[in-house]
Amino acid sequence: MSWNRTSSFGVLASTITNTGNSVLSGSAGNMYGGNAGPAPTGFPPGIAGVLHNSDALGLSATNAGAAAYTAANTGQSPTSIGTALDGLTLGAGAYALGAGSLGIGGHLTLNGGGDASSVFVFTTTSTLSIGNSSLITLTGGAQACNVFWAVQSSATLGTAATFVGHVYAQSSITANTGASVAGSLMAGSAVTLDNVAITNDNCAAVVVTPPPPAQSATISSVTPAACVTSGPTTVVLNGSFPTALSNITVDGVIIPATNWVQTAQTITVTTTPTTVGPVIIQLYNGAVPLLAVQTFICTAAAVVPIVPVVVPTVPTVTTATIHVIKVVRNLYGGTATPGDFQISLRHWGVDVVGSPDVGMAAPGRAYIVAPGTYVVGEVDGALFSKYINSFDIVGQASNFIDVKAGDDITVIQTNTELPPLVAPVTPGTPVPTPPPTQTGGTLPKTGSPWFNLLALGAGAMIVSGFVMGLKKSPKI
Repeated sequence: MSWNRTSSFGVLASTITNTGNSVLSGSAGNMYGGNAGPAPTGFPPGIAGVLHNSDALGLSATNAGAAAYTAANTGQSPTSIGTALDGLTLGAGAYALGAGSLGIGGHLTLNGGGDASSVFVFTTTSTLSIGNSSLITLTGGAQACNVFWAVQSSATLGTAATFVGHVYAQSSITANTGASVAGSLMAGSAVTLDNVAITNDNCAAVVVTPPPPAQSATISSVTPAACVTSGPTTVVLNGSFPTALSNITVDGVIIPATNWVQTAQTITVTTTPTTVGPVIIQLYNGAVPLLAVQTFICTAAAVVPIVPVVVPTVPTVTTATIHVIKVVRNLYGGTATPGDFQISLRHWGVDVVGSPDVGMAAPGRAYIVAPGTYVVGEVDGALFSKYINSFDIVGQASNFIDVKAGDDITVIQTNTELPPLVAPVTPGTPVPTPPPTQTGGTLPKTGSPWFNLLALGAGAMIVSGFVMGLKKSPKI
């Protein structure tokens, strides 16, 4: 077939884009390039071969690939096999893939039946989609150089897929992270590579053998079942791991050996997934064979709201509180109560709001006032002459109160019942006869100084005695 004139190319397209260290190797795969396209980007490193871009050899190979695509779709009597290739073993021949995308999500075996020259041709009128971690195996002498895929649209090789054959896609080919190809990739427009290994040995047998049972690994569960994408996540794979692993990939990215630990029952991996949704973890004994695959769900990181720190504002205190409590002491049969008296609180001779007011027992009456000097008194009333009042104010020497902003002052005003001025007369008791009045000597008409002093002294004693018995608070 005309494909053989392209066999020395590992990649053939008008536009070639590479990410990472993709490698082209093999005795017939050391050339890359095409015709009339821009220079490939992302090389070197990764390719040790020769670039043929927009030269005679590149043009010849491009034309040969187009002719081979036409030949693959004409003169054949293909067997229709639909799009489900998982688990199939196919012999040599031509196969027509059904309409729609081909998805190999598992294992396809191509058996040459003991004939090293056996040819396999696959054609599709749609797209070719090779699933993540899928595997194509050659048995019975089949060789990768004799496997051909003619794709009318585009082809995609999934992450870590192991693919066999030469692909010619009329549109484009994308080989995702970690994919490996035994053959070549040729497209009418563009080929995009991401850490891809392409080996083209021109009919030197390339046999990909599935992992033997002794190399198997099983995963029973994943802890945790979810992760976040905002930072490192520790994932524990539980199961059986008899084989010492050489590498682990998460979504096709190789995890450094320092970020995972293996025991016979667990593998602990520290990773930072970059996608939301299913995350694929693959275990390898070397690049191949693949030992086990596990998918777990990665959820988006929860958004933690930033709570602003609120510094409470301390209000400025501009007022004070004066509590006035009325206490009544009935010592001589009186029945007065706090409500029988009226309290007055004044500032510079003016009653504050709520004053005067009837006396109140504990907790008393509270007055909210501005800073200043206040006087507590009692309004004259019917009981005024029968009770003497006194004031008890902490920190104050009299009933004049000096108040500062923020003060909370309690005034206890006590009314104590006075004894009767004249002893009561019991009915039936004779009234005693007052003693006769005695007449003294004649005094001088003009008082002498000692008499005046004596009179003043006697008067002071009387007044003092009255005051001591009947002293009231100043009326205000």
